[in-house]
Amino acid sequence: MQKHINYFDVPYRNVNTNEEVSNFFIPNLALSYGTAFKTLVDKYQNYNPKIITITDSKEGLLRLIQSHYFTLADLALYLDVNDQDPKAINLYNNYARGLLEAIEKYESIYGPLLLVNHESNVWTWRRSWPWERGNN
Repeated sequence: MQKHINYFDVPYRNVNTNEEVSNFFIPNLALSYGTAFKTLVDKYQNYNPKIITITDSKEGLLRLIQSHYFTLADLALYLDVNDQDPKAINLYNNYARGLLEAIEKYESIYGPLLLVNHESNVWTWRRSWPWERGNN
């Protein structure tokens, strides 16, 4: 039986400088690589993910929400097996707060993101149809 690897304890070194760096991708890179853990990408040394170009603040906030949510899902899978890992729990909590802040900021500017995030006596979901907005 193969021994379980705790990816938070695996030292990760910069290939150019050999200095130890975080073995965990920031959320935007985690989403691009498809994993939050750098050690899982090492065997695909020539893989370069497509970098997404953000064109406006709405798109940027949506990308931030998507990347934080992806990273939380990856961390949740890790924590299912390593539920006593304080570094992973702390990181999970930090990204969960970041996700909630990003959702709150998005909704304060652009309106509700999810059906469950809207409570009012007035229905405000449809402000205008896409063809009524012009080229925006």
